[in-house]
Amino acid sequence: MNGTKYYGAYSTVVSATTKVAAPAGVKATTSSVSKIEVSWNAVNGATGYQVWRGTSATGSFTALGSVTTTSRVSTGLSAGTTYYYKVRAYKKVDGARQYGNFSSVISGVTKPSAPGGVKAAVASATKVNVSWNAVTGATGYEVWRSESSGGSYVKLGAVTTTSRA
Repeated sequence: MNGTKYYGAYSTVVSATTKVAAPAGVKATTSSVSKIEVSWNAVNGATGYQVWRGTSATGSFTALGSVTTTSRVSTGLSAGTTYYYKVRAYKKVDGARQYGNFSSVISGVTKPSAPGGVKAAVASATKVNVSWNAVTGATGYEVWRSESSGGSYVKLGAVTTTSRA
């Protein structure tokens, strides 16, 4: 064939779309007794993000929804409870979402509720006993004192019980 190249017909055309990277820098910030804000670094090429929440690091997760920003507030949570989150980026290709891999799983804990049933009882001329109802999820309490409701408060100490003298 004296060195001449002969070419066959072209194959059919195929295409592939690269996936977006998994979000990095994911963190959970407690904002109240019922809210945690989840945030992450922007992913190059991402159209949006999907945030998932679970009650165990290795259990099942539920999609909270999609956002086009790099944060989402998780609401309706129970006070003093640990929640787990993971995030994945997506990009739209021909109107369909192409998802990247999930981020690492991170956790956030809601703030405990304020103690209820707080009572102060005079024990002597120099002593007041303070007591309150236990707060679910609390591992300890700080007791603060002031001479007026609008004044400066001084921390008396931390206790693991529901009373302090």
